[in-house]
Amino acid sequence: MNSIEEIQKIKSTTESVNREARLAKAVVESLIDERKELIEIKYGALRDTGMTQADAKSKATYNEEVIKLRVKITDARNKLAQEWAKLMAHEDYVRLLISYNSTKREELKLGI
Repeated sequence: MNSIEEIQKIKSTTESVNREARLAKAVVESLIDERKELIEIKYGALRDTGMTQADAKSKATYNEEVIKLRVKITDARNKLAQEWAKLMAHEDYVRLLISYNSTKREELKLGI
């Protein structure tokens, strides 16, 4: 690293990559919570009609709205995996950069 500008650029990239990965994770968690709540609502409504617990649970779990949420969750998990891969790659880059600079500094001390 030769300048403050380079450090600021790495800092900005780090913040951006971290933010995107964490937002993607929050979306997945939110969708999962939404699916659980929807299943509970559907289950309660079906139980109120006199349906057995097993039947109500099965119908609530395989409700069309719940299935649509599952598809959204799968898509969100794929997005999360992509964002997390970017985060890991950036962290590897920063570690390599630190290692390179440390080695370069030692070489300069030794006059290599």
